[in-house]
Amino acid sequence: MALPAALCLWLALPAAAEAKASGCHSGAPVSIRETGPASLTGSLEAGILAQYAVLRRPAMPSDSLPAINPAADTIEYSLSGYYESEIRQVLARPDGERFFIVPGLPRALDLPPLRCVPKKSRRSLQKLKEESLKRSVEPAYCVVDLGGRPSIGPSACVTFAEVPDSRRLFALPLAGGPSVMLVPDGVSSVRVTGPGSLTQTLAVSENAYLYEAPASLVRRRERLIRRLIEAEPKKHPTAADRRRQERAEHAAFLELKQTEPLKAEWLAPSGEVLRTIGRPRSSSLLSLFVP
Repeated sequence: MALPAALCLWLALPAAAEAKASGCHSGAPVSIRETGPASLTGSLEAGILAQYAVLRRPAMPSDSLPAINPAADTIEYSLSGYYESEIRQVLARPDGERFFIVPGLPRALDLPPLRCVPKKSRRSLQKLKEESLKRSVEPAYCVVDLGGRPSIGPSACVTFAEVPDSRRLFALPLAGGPSVMLVPDGVSSVRVTGPGSLTQTLAVSENAYLYEAPASLVRRRERLIRRLIEAEPKKHPTAADRRRQERAEHAAFLELKQTEPLKAEWLAPSGEVLRTIGRPRSSSLLSLFVP
């Protein structure tokens, strides 16, 4: 699990004024460790391998990441260890863009003490601390995109236990880019409905499918989130200032929700619906960014 850049900024901006007095670092409240992920011995659990044919098949030359890997920083940030023998290329585009999955264990976040963030954010920070520790021992996979447009957004790492929720499908990126997600054996396509009347049926290959939000929605998301980040609060806000900021955040939340898909359906080769995943319920702006 990795804390999204938007959330780092959203937590850090109000804290900047009080950081100096409290002795906290005034930057974003996450520090990236300099130690790289360890190569793990053994393999993924048998229960996971039984669900994904792509992980059971023998590795091929195309599954090897290049020696000079532009995604190395992403893996280092997100994983404490990885299974090198189970790295797989799952999708490739005609223009040369390639997508890999890197299975491993998530890195626990280096989060600040609760006193280093505004009081209103401490409950959410405590929840992140607890979830980070829990997730650090759950097998996960990270998606590596080679040759594509850099994207700033929610972590491209998901625990295998979270695959049935398809949470990344409903995530809100800061910049446009494709999302590649795994589905278990037996799913041949994924039908994504929404926002609005938009419907896309996406083919599954090597247990993976690729979703891209329409460009118009990506631009709308970017404008909304940029407006929110640039609305830096006053150094010494009054109660009225805080209420205005909270109203602005809630308005942005409602607008951002309108850019999410409504549901996803896993389809069998026959067209039978195997699973329906509805848009997650969330009641605050912060909840949109918690992976």
